[in-house]
Amino acid sequence: MIRAKSNSVCAAFCLRFHFLIAVFCGVRIPNVLSRHLFAIFLLFSSALITQAHADEYSLIRSSSVIGRNFGIPPVIDLSTDREMGDLNLVVESLFFGKNLELTGSPNIDGETFLGALAPMRLNYFASDQLQIEIGAYVGLNYGDDESLDISEPLARAIYQTAPSHYAIFGSLIQTHWAHDALRDDIDIYRGSETGLQYRINSDWFKSDWWIDWRTRETKSDPEVFDGAGTNQFRFGRLWIDAQFFWTHFGGQKNSSGVVSNNSTAMLGLSYGSLSDFGRQMGFRFGSSFLVSSFESRTAPTLTGNGVEYWMHADIPVDVDQSVRIFAKHFLGSNYFSLRGDPLYQFDSYTQCGFDWVKTIMPNTELELGFVAQVADDSFMNTFQVNLVWQNGFQLRNFQSNPSRPFLDSPTIEASDPFDEIVPLPNESEAVIQ
Repeated sequence: MIRAKSNSVCAAFCLRFHFLIAVFCGVRIPNVLSRHLFAIFLLFSSALITQAHADEYSLIRSSSVIGRNFGIPPVIDLSTDREMGDLNLVVESLFFGKNLELTGSPNIDGETFLGALAPMRLNYFASDQLQIEIGAYVGLNYGDDESLDISEPLARAIYQTAPSHYAIFGSLIQTHWAHDALRDDIDIYRGSETGLQYRINSDWFKSDWWIDWRTRETKSDPEVFDGAGTNQFRFGRLWIDAQFFWTHFGGQKNSSGVVSNNSTAMLGLSYGSLSDFGRQMGFRFGSSFLVSSFESRTAPTLTGNGVEYWMHADIPVDVDQSVRIFAKHFLGSNYFSLRGDPLYQFDSYTQCGFDWVKTIMPNTELELGFVAQVADDSFMNTFQVNLVWQNGFQLRNFQSNPSRPFLDSPTIEASDPFDEIVPLPNESEAVIQ
């Protein structure tokens, strides 16, 4: 019965989806604003008559703690003229609240996250191409008995192999641009990641590859690590995404006997505005094809797949704030990911919501978001609020400033305040989603 209902509502959604394509590719509508409003109306009418579940991630671009980006997020006050030999104190703070009201499945429970994260470190520019960061990653979950819930060392080396190319060793930059079906966005609340990482942020190619070593093997416990890669090719208004995520349990020295592998992958295609979320009116629509595989010694291999259609519209309110309105529809069969959003285990869903971001003062951003869903005849919703403050303070310089030919490259201008400028130490790039 549920499958039959899903097929019928999916047909209705697909009609609206193809009609939107026609609208934006040739059908005349009086003006641009009317066209965007008409698209938004269709998105919400599709979402309200179909099944749904939660999928909401932060749209903050400038942080290394929350959100999604490529390249190197700003790690110091942009007004500071950083030179080789500079020693800086970098402070980032995130105050967050996220409430997941989820029902309709015996295997999925709702959850509330409320607390703060504050990675603090000393940042030293050892050479034209090398930064060293040493500090601590601390966090507090409000309402817990313990005074400090996350307390981990932060040690990171960032080596710039070429303009817009960065190799990262130690504590990873966790703002991966990964699909929620592969990596759940709430992972940021559970602690830091450590391992190896390589990021590229060129005009036409964006990439983030990493290995996160989660558990070292002992005599009784298996090793656990993730290997993942996200890639985005940009050909004008046409963007192509290719992502994979692999989680491994095993090893040869432990006595647990556990050996398992979970592999997921995504191939996506989208078309729309050239700009990312920011101060310009924009619209983008696309689809993503997902596959999964889970194999272990004790059970037969489980394979699954799914397809997702999505759209979003960006609406600038003024120079300091913008709103994104979005909707998605997913159809799947036995899709399973250990690290992804568990709600993708539903056979189908549709959702709609909004996210509002405002720069309330320099280096400080406030975000509010809401998503509404209905799944298995149950209403569900997700609400999030984030406040990010970050700054860098120059302490002293330990050596004179030599010439720096390696980083003497043209500046890439940011289209708006949300396209943060990222110098390392003399190169500027636009950090983008």
